[in-house]
Amino acid sequence: MNHLRRFTSVAAAATLFTSLAVAAPFTASADVGPATAGDCQRGANGFVDIPNNQSGRAIDPQTGPATILTLQFANIAGANRGYAKLTTAAGPIFFGGGEQVWMDWSQDNGAHWLQCGPFTARQGTDQITSAAKNTDPSPRWKFRAGAWVDNRMYLTGWH
Repeated sequence: MNHLRRFTSVAAAATLFTSLAVAAPFTASADVGPATAGDCQRGANGFVDIPNNQSGRAIDPQTGPATILTLQFANIAGANRGYAKLTTAAGPIFFGGGEQVWMDWSQDNGAHWLQCGPFTARQGTDQITSAAKNTDPSPRWKFRAGAWVDNRMYLTGWH
């Protein structure tokens, strides 16, 4: 009887954990800043808005069935800046709407970070970017790109 009670408790906990993880994939932990685009739009926290067709030096591409996520760096408004970019694969493929991209920015090698985004793609577009953040000469500043496409999360490494 004790084994049955223990199994039931473990099964209930696993079910609860799974339902919470599926229901809220972007829930922030203590180490993650809240996932809001407002924290990095229109100059907030030193971020700048950029066009979705902004191109730069692509780092660490993460390829999905029909998309490519990259962390990019470019000279924007006179400063070297990092940002996330999500594009569709080559060919006449467009976003269906709802795909998301964000960039994580850390000042302590990725131990804690502010999430810039998510920014949501509109139907019929083929690329979307996050806002951009200036880089810093400190080696502790790191950037990481993330995307949510077809119920799957993609992340680059910290760079």
